Amino acid sequence: MNATVLTVWLLLSSDAESTALTPEKVAQIHADQAKAHAAIDKKYGEKKLSELTTEERQAREKERSAASLHVFEQAGTDDKTFSRYEATLSREQRSRVKAAEDKLKATPEEPRQPEIIDGVEEGPEIVGAEPAIVATKAEKKSKAASKKAKKRHKK
Repeated sequence: MNATVLTVWLLLSSDAESTALTPEKVAQIHADQAKAHAAIDKKYGEKKLSELTTEERQAREKERSAASLHVFEQAGTDDKTFSRYEATLSREQRSRVKAAEDKLKATPEEPRQPEIIDGVEEGPEIVGAEPAIVATKAEKKSKAASKKAKKRHKK
């Protein structure tokens, strides 16, 4: 009797997990993960892994992993279920995921509003004489870091 109950429970739980994910939801999870990872990469100056110290690489990877788990949690799934579902997608489902990802990329993002912290406006800053050229602080830092790396390489 216990084996029958266990078998029925396993069948019902696996069906519930497999129906929870759809190709469109997979595409949304991919997009959310990409946004989360981009934010973390920006925090670390969008440097290559070889340019980071061991501690920075470890911290970055822990943050990326935590961000991925948070995205899965928001989507109502976990990494194991998501990976299994993604691995068993048919060609038709994969094409639906690709189409949904393209649709998500085509939708325009909201422009970033400057944040005001302690009376100081944080956000895009104008660089150079032309107001059309806009760069964020992170871009400036990464440019400065790449210049330093080039100088070190030349020596």
